[in-house]
Parts: sequence; structure tokens; C-alpha cells
Amino acid sequence: MLSRKIALPILMVLAIAGSSALAQPAIEHWQPAAGVYSDWVREMARKFEAETGIRVNVVDREAGLIMEVLTVYAAAGLAPDVVMTGSEALGEIEPLLADLDPYIDRDASFHWDIYPPSITRDRLRPSGRTVGLPTLIWAPTTARNARLFDEAGVAAPSRGWTWEEDFREVASKFTRDDDGDGLPDQYGMLLPASYSHLGIIVHHFGGSWFDNMVSPSHSRLTDPVTIEAVEFIYGELESGRMTFEGNWWGDSGAQNIAMHLTGYTSDEARSFRPEYTDTMHFEWMPPPRGAAGTGTDVALNVMVLLERSNRKDDAWRWMKYLVENPENNIGVGYAQNSPRIPANVEAFRMFFEDISRRTPSVQYLVEELVNPRSGELRIVHPEGRRIGLTITEWLRRALIERDIPVTEALIQAETVVEPVLAQFRK
Repeated sequence: MLSRKIALPILMVLAIAGSSALAQPAIEHWQPAAGVYSDWVREMARKFEAETGIRVNVVDREAGLIMEVLTVYAAAGLAPDVVMTGSEALGEIEPLLADLDPYIDRDASFHWDIYPPSITRDRLRPSGRTVGLPTLIWAPTTARNARLFDEAGVAAPSRGWTWEEDFREVASKFTRDDDGDGLPDQYGMLLPASYSHLGIIVHHFGGSWFDNMVSPSHSRLTDPVTIEAVEFIYGELESGRMTFEGNWWGDSGAQNIAMHLTGYTSDEARSFRPEYTDTMHFEWMPPPRGAAGTGTDVALNVMVLLERSNRKDDAWRWMKYLVENPENNIGVGYAQNSPRIPANVEAFRMFFEDISRRTPSVQYLVEELVNPRSGELRIVHPEGRRIGLTITEWLRRALIERDIPVTEALIQAETVVEPVLAQFRK
């Protein structure tokens, strides 16, 4: 017979082991490490556990490596339950993801109208099933440094101004070669040197890189209207009215850029910091119209549910908790310090009401977010990153290095991209 000294500890261990066996493991939630955002998700996880008894383990992963790490973990059977990622990754990881349609359709308390009209389920269905819930919107539109406009005596552009006529006239007023070296010292507009952002101008002209940004089947890189748009960009870069390099944010009046193709909400917040208030007066403005109108290109941050999850129902509750209630949504605090806007329509409204008190020009950004021509910023495809890098590389050859004509660069890009698309055609 066991002595009491030995029996008691054994019974305690058995009791603890029994209670641990009954306890549910935590839902594992991965997200890109992002400071304020990470803190917010952890706070929501604490609130969620207090209200539901369901634990959530929030794990930060390096943003640039999260997809590679997920693929390795999934192959080893160690993938998390929920991952936060960009919508452009959905094509790449879609085979790992659970279908959310059954949860959306049977959950009477969940309604898709918590999102603005521009966020449709079709955007989250790269293979015909919904695989993501939007949480944040990454939306750029044209912006200006109103201080430079005021100093030059140039009026802010109004709705309906055009790329090929009005933009050239306005940008020319800011394009200066102060030291006579043949190179501009001040430019009209700064462009990001990537296919995704340059695609905004292509769309304004009526073109597109692909027949569809979500699960594309064919390239449209060599369509005449696409070539026309890129030739326009080339001409503006050559004239100095546009540039890929310049000082949009600079201390002590060092800015030499009057306009930016892609102003973000973080720019607006930054312009109110003391070190910039004397040198930068940020304002959004209506984008110039092309032949096909305007519209911006939007990227979404989404939450996805992994197919291998053993806690799908609880994980769905957690995902819904983050997006459904505007008080739980990311709201104003994080979005004012990032380029991202809350996807929940009520939090979206609160966010823009707050900004509009300081910057009424935010109305132009709102207009582009609800513009029916606004689409996906980046291709959603299993080989999306490879395709995007290929197009960007050839655009840089034509527009920056200038060692190949625009048309030839787009032909070369299509030669690489089209066979990749063909492999995945249904």
C-alpha cells in the first residue's frame, strides 16, 4: 500500500493531467508583426476569451516570410487555425484553406453588408469558394502637398481633370531645373515603381494587366490601350513631370514633389506631426481622369481559416468577432498610423468622420473606395508573386533603365507571364 507521502503527489498529478486533457487547446492565430496592430489583436483575444471562454494564441510572424513559413508548417501538419494575410496571397495558399461559404450562409447573425459595397465576395473567391474575411483595406489615391501648390499660386485640381491635358499643364508648373544641369530639381508627381501601382493609370486609360485580377486567365499586357498608358507614363518620366525618385517627405522644406499617385491614410496622419507641419500640408485630391474614368486599386487584409484546423467552429467565431462589431474592429487608432482602413463599414464611417474634421479632402479617397471601377491592386493567383515581379522587372527596364522600348518590354513580360497563366486555366 502506498504511503500518504507518495500517494498524495500522485493523485495531484493525475488530477492536473485529467483537467489538462479536458481543456481545449488555444486557437492559434498568425499575423504579420505590426506593432500597434499586434497589440490590438492581443487585446481583442483577451476580450474574446473573457466573453466566450475560448483562448486565442496570437503569434507574430515576419511579414515577408509568413507565406513561406505557413507552407512549411502546413507540410509538417503544424499549421495554425487562423492567419491574417493580404488578399493577393489567397491564390497561392488557397489549397490550404477552408471554405467559409457554409459558415457565412448558415450563420444568421453574420451579414456581408458589414462591408462597403466595393468589397464583394467574388474578390475572396479565387477558385469559386469564399476563403477570406476582410479586416482592413489598403487604398491609395492621388494626393498633393498643398504648401507647394500655395507657394506656386496653383489652384487645387477639380473633379474631371484629365491625365493627357490637365495633368501635364499642372505638373509642368512644378517641374523645375534650378541648377541648370539638365535634370529636374522639383517634379510634378511621384510614382511607386511597381506594376500594381502603375496599374492605376493603366486602368484609367481603359487597360489592364490581365483579363481579371482575381484568377486571371490571359495577359492583356500587349493590348493597345495598355501600351498607350505605359507610353504615357514613359513620356511623363522623360519630361520630368513624373518621377520614381524624389523627396515627398522631407524636413525643413526639402520636399521636391508636388503630387503623389498613391497617397495613404498614414500620410495624412504624418503630416500633422510637429516635424512636418511647416513643410508638408497633405491633402487628397480627385485623380485625373483617363479615357475610361477613374477608380483606385485596393488591396485587402483578410483572415483565413486553415482546412486542417480542429477548431473550425470556434475559429470562425473568433474571425467574426474581429470583423463584425465596429467596437472590436481595428477602428481609428491603428488605421491613423498605417495605410490601412477598417473594412467594417461602421468603423469605416467612424474612421473617415474623424479624419474629415482635420482634412476635408478625405472625401476624394472615400469616393474612390466606393467607385465601381476600383478593383484589386495585385493579382490573385497561385503564381501571383512571380508574375508581379516579372512585370515590374520589365517595366523598370523600359521606364527606369530605358534599355528597351516600352512595347518590347511588355511583349517580353507577356512571353513569360502567359505560359504561367495557361498552366492554371480551367
